[in-house]
Amino acid sequence: MKIGKCKLCHLDGQELCDSHYLPKKVYGITRGPQLQSPHPIVISGTGIRQLSDQLRGYAFCRGCEKRLNENGERWVLANIPSDDGSVFPLQTALSAMTPVSVTKNLDLYNVAGVSAFNMKKILHFGLSVFWRGAVDEWKTTSGLKAPPVALCAYEEPIRLFLLGKGPIPADVVLTVDLWHSKRVFQASYPPTASHMSECQVYWFYVPGLIFRIYFGAKIPQDFRQRDAAKDFVGVDVPAIESIWGLAKLQVQSNEITPKMKAMLDEVAAIRSKSQP
Repeated sequence: MKIGKCKLCHLDGQELCDSHYLPKKVYGITRGPQLQSPHPIVISGTGIRQLSDQLRGYAFCRGCEKRLNENGERWVLANIPSDDGSVFPLQTALSAMTPVSVTKNLDLYNVAGVSAFNMKKILHFGLSVFWRGAVDEWKTTSGLKAPPVALCAYEEPIRLFLLGKGPIPADVVLTVDLWHSKRVFQASYPPTASHMSECQVYWFYVPGLIFRIYFGAKIPQDFRQRDAAKDFVGVDVPAIESIWGLAKLQVQSNEITPKMKAMLDEVAAIRSKSQP
């Protein structure tokens, strides 16, 4: 137990929980039961690793833990695949829809009014994970640290949004993309920086969903048009391929499971068909 100031509500003298960076359940559904050491599978900068402990820290009071859970975590975790080959409700719903825009690299869908998509919960969850990365240092008991996140002037407005005390800032865009194949990659990737000249970008991955946050006054219009706050979700092939590429290039032969290999082979087949 630790007494201190909650990072979210800013109340001091609170009993702080042993909070998780990515929700605790994510580690449970990314376990590798076929391995001799069936620990959760987490992609890091040094490759696909299995961790016996999780990225955590004493960050939030009980009330704010409950708020984060009820406003997004619980719903998102209930709607992503819980194991290799298991049902992915969001993907099932999307497969019955017609995209509003189709390009070589992106299928874009408007899910307004589609009961399978609770965009309010998805937005809260995605922004909360990026924000957590900015307000605390998350690490495992063995000393592995999560990459830093810097939300700059947008950190405080996002905190107020998470508390229900303010809107999402005008120069913050969250995009959400679904995995494109039936065999969803059962791994996770904590928020990490990407690179764009026009604005700042971070992304993270949980099974089946890629979240990206763009912030700054010069966010390109095509990204603004994909804003999840406007009820859009996508299937972004290059984004998926980047995760696939990390897995393909970094996985070590003694760490890969038969299910993971099958998933990589399926993604490779889809990728080859998408090439000109």
